[in-house]
Amino acid sequence: MSFLLVGGDSEIASATFAYMQRHKFPVVATTRRTERLAEGRIALDLAPPLAAWRPPSETRAACILAAVGHLVDCYRDPVGSALINVTRTLELVERLVVGGIYVLFLSTNQVFAGNRPLMSAGMPLDPVSEYGRQKTAQRSSCRQ
Repeated sequence: MSFLLVGGDSEIASATFAYMQRHKFPVVATTRRTERLAEGRIALDLAPPLAAWRPPSETRAACILAAVGHLVDCYRDPVGSALINVTRTLELVERLVVGGIYVLFLSTNQVFAGNRPLMSAGMPLDPVSEYGRQKTAQRSSCRQ
């Protein structure tokens, strides 16, 4: 059994990958940066179509941590960032689930306006940034 961390260059994934390796968990992280390919790191770029990409055969669980997460990047390129943050991410989740892989898909507080503390998951969504709107669309698509 192996764990797959999608978006292995993110801050959360990098820390999780280091922890899992240190404690000898079987883990593989993805990267879109060819210079970062190494033992335990495989290529996955969510911009091009995913048809040819396959997770390692021993993968039994995956955590989705990949995103164009910088608010300014989403603002500057709403179409390109939505392709990754909504379309490709959901395609990837669907492919993993159909393949029998358990998926943990982290969310973000950016789906809320940010003017009230301690928002629960059931509160009405009110994003104020392009990234928040994309994550709201992603969340709505997951519930269908």
